[in-house]
Amino acid sequence: VRPPLSSAQIAELEAGVVIRTVQQRGGQETNERTKPCTVQVRNHVGEVQELRFVLCEGRNRQIRKMVNHVGSQVISLARVRHGIVDLGNLPSGAAAAIRGDDLERLLDSKRKAQKSAGRKRT
Repeated sequence: VRPPLSSAQIAELEAGVVIRTVQQRGGQETNERTKPCTVQVRNHVGEVQELRFVLCEGRNRQIRKMVNHVGSQVISLARVRHGIVDLGNLPSGAAAAIRGDDLERLLDSKRKAQKSAGRKRT
């Protein structure tokens, strides 16, 4: 991000900020607070700061909108994990099969999330 964020701005991001989102189905606009997240400073060189975000939700352009909300701008963004699946060096737009233990962990994670949300699927 540029300019770098202060510790107060990072704390604000972690607590959740109100961003405008247009729902993909129906096009309805909402202004809602993001869920709490984790933000870590990974590197800081001059006027550029590298951050690591761990989100509990993934709204459209969420990180960019959050960073803009606190007065900075995302220069570059890369997703390195989706849920429990580490994307490694998977190129943008590519797909990879999830097999074996990784598939079982992913399915188990989904079952636990559904159970904690009170939903039961058949």
